[in-house]
Amino acid sequence: MTENMHVHRLLDEAFRGHDMTLDAQDLKEEVRANLMARATELEASGRTPTDAAREAIAELGDVRELLGEGADASASASAPVHGGTPADGYAALMQRHQVRPKPAFVVRVVIWSLLAVAGIALGVVSAVGVLPIAPGGQIALVVLAAAALGLLVGDSLTQETTTNHPMPSRRAGGYGLATLLGAAGLGLGGLVAAGA
Repeated sequence: MTENMHVHRLLDEAFRGHDMTLDAQDLKEEVRANLMARATELEASGRTPTDAAREAIAELGDVRELLGEGADASASASAPVHGGTPADGYAALMQRHQVRPKPAFVVRVVIWSLLAVAGIALGVVSAVGVLPIAPGGQIALVVLAAAALGLLVGDSLTQETTTNHPMPSRRAGGYGLATLLGAAGLGLGGLVAAGA
């Protein structure tokens, strides 16, 4: 898919008339990257490039809020307070719009991480002969660790962050499956090499 040039034009129009400080320029480029990704997602769902660009820009909202130029933010963003800079308004805005992790996701990440570490540690200890585990048990440990890593990667990619939209579930599942297969291949190859 080609780059959506409509996003560049619409973003330039949205920022027209605003003081383009270094912080504002950095913000504009960060917003541009996010808008390009969002427009690509919208095009993939069947929208035309023009409609995708317009919808992505509409989802952005008022640029003045992003720049800290709203009625309540203008005084604090424009005047340094205690050695602060106009970037303090941007930092406050980022803090206000920060995406908080979901507690269930955090619990899943901890569980899958523990399973992956346990599977890898027990697999390595058994492969070098410190802990006698049957070959079938070693394979089960490798598969457990690989599955935990695959679930960790796939689920992490579907989470929204402060700077990124969540990845579509099918694509994230593909990355998770690739991680599972890659980790299982490495683990099983290590078992074969240790047994040779």
